[in-house]
Amino acid sequence: MAGSVHDLRPRTQAETDEDGDGDVSVVCQTDAAPRIPEGTYEVGFVSAKKTDFKRRPLVYLTFQVADPGPYLGVRLVLACNLRDGRMTESCKYWQAWCLAAGTRPQRGDRMSTLVFRGLRFRARVRDVTTTWQQAPRAEHMIYSVIDCLLERTAGGTGR
Repeated sequence: MAGSVHDLRPRTQAETDEDGDGDVSVVCQTDAAPRIPEGTYEVGFVSAKKTDFKRRPLVYLTFQVADPGPYLGVRLVLACNLRDGRMTESCKYWQAWCLAAGTRPQRGDRMSTLVFRGLRFRARVRDVTTTWQQAPRAEHMIYSVIDCLLERTAGGTGR
């Protein structure tokens, strides 16, 4: 069982590092998520991305702070679990979509992220203080996310 904690055989160069100096370098592929004070902010929709986490579908809605001040332009994410595509009234995406569309969806409606384009919302921002395993994060690893959209404040007329 190569690589396990019980494997006591000496490591080869290929398993440790390329040049044999005992150092392995890993390149950071993302920018650090921003942290701003918790509270409510006006935000404008920027983009949407669908992905999977632990084989569960998620939509990440990215918004940009529109309030004048030191956090103007900061981008924050609203992560919405899609629950295998089944939308109910308790789902974060369902609630955000209804605010954006100005109406409730009918059974079978396609709930596209296009409904968010050009819209602004009042959003509640909170800190992420634990990992997905509920372990506490160090102070320098805490970041901000949008917890929920509270109301639509500008743009569009719904669907």
